[in-house]
Formats: sequence, C-alpha cells, structure tokens
Amino acid sequence: TGVDLEKWRPGVGGSVLRRYGIRGRVLVAVGPLETSRGIEELISAFAATIGQRDDWSLVLVGDGNGRRALRTTTERLGIASRVHWLLDIDSHDLPSLLSASTLFVAPAKEDSPRVRPLLEAMASGLPILASNVARYRWAVGDNESGLLVSTKQPGAWEEALLRASSAPNARERWGIASRAWALKYP
Repeated sequence: TGVDLEKWRPGVGGSVLRRYGIRGRVLVAVGPLETSRGIEELISAFAATIGQRDDWSLVLVGDGNGRRALRTTTERLGIASRVHWLLDIDSHDLPSLLSASTLFVAPAKEDSPRVRPLLEAMASGLPILASNVARYRWAVGDNESGLLVSTKQPGAWEEALLRASSAPNARERWGIASRAWALKYP
C-alpha cells in the first residue's frame, strides 16, 4: 500500500487530543472538505445520532471550498461544539491523531475518493466506516475491518454510526483486522 507501518501504527496517540482540545470518543475524517464528497451527509448523520451525546466528537482534518458551508451546517444542526476543524494539523500530529481516535470515517458519493487517508487509518489500527464504493471495498471488508455504508440508502450513515458506536467489541475486532490488513499489504 506504500504506507509507512512504523509511522502509522496503533499506540502513538499521546496527548494529541488534549493539545487540540478534543475530548471523548473521536470520529475522524481526513480529506477535502467539499459538500459534494459526502461530508455533509456524515455531518447530518452525526448530528442525528452520536453528535447528540457528550462523549463523541467529530474531527474533520483538511480544507476545501465547502468548509464554510459545512461549518454553517454544523451550526444549524446544533452540533458546532462537537465538531473540530483541523486545517493546519502538524504532519507529526496526524499519525498520533489517528492512533488516538475511535473510528475513521471515509464518506464518498462517487468512486473517486482519495484512498491514502483510509490506508493510513487502517495501518493505525482504526475500525473503518467507509462508503461502499470500489476504491474502498478492495481494502475494507464489511463487518471485518469496519462497515461499508451504502451511498444510495437514506439513513445508511445514521445506521452505521449507531451500530459502530454501540459495539465496542466489534470496534476492537475491526481495528485489529484493519492493522492486520495493512501488515499484509505493505
């Protein structure tokens, strides 16, 4: 996969969450912040489910033309305080952030997403929630290293977030499988 397995690995979390003011369980997405890429659906699903709880935070790492509109959406949905925007994260902090997170999410509406962040998350031992598109299916086994989420079924992201958030044993198993997959395809 071309991912540095020493840099991207479990257990390097340290104090990165505290340094960025993030608390609780962490749902993290890395990539362009565009409304056309599925992030808006993710934000809406987070707001309808675990974003209503004090023990979950959504961390969005990246920048893009949709950032302002997405911020407005979080404010309108009443979850702005639960969402953290990391535009200029230090490159040394990203492996620690992934390692310290609870779930990695990779929403996509079409089969053209960047795959590298997903591979880095898998190498970090994170359970994955990813859109059911070919570019993610080759790496993410449904209910093996996480869940594949339908891009066509209304409510699919809400269902996936609820299922994953209420299943710590499954998350642990998915995280172990993610790391094992990354080790198998260095």
